[in-house]
Amino acid sequence: MCVCVERNYNYSLGLAELQQKMNMPLQGENTPLHWAAMRGHVEIVKYLVEQHADKGMRNKQDKIPIDLCQPCWSNSYSYTRAVLAA
Repeated sequence: MCVCVERNYNYSLGLAELQQKMNMPLQGENTPLHWAAMRGHVEIVKYLVEQHADKGMRNKQDKIPIDLCQPCWSNSYSYTRAVLAA
């Protein structure tokens, strides 16, 4: 296999693994999208949504990511909420 094809193949495997893990619960039974939403990381939320993260996945407390967009966690909660609502 030529080097360029091998690199693209390995990169594709990396993306597939990333997409599979994107919806897996992490610490506290939250997915990466839950954590990014809760902390008001708008750009990360946009990226995860573009990569098909599951906006409807519920955590251990039966909350979806948009439920965690609260002013007590982040000043940018309203922007994050708007991205998730779209």
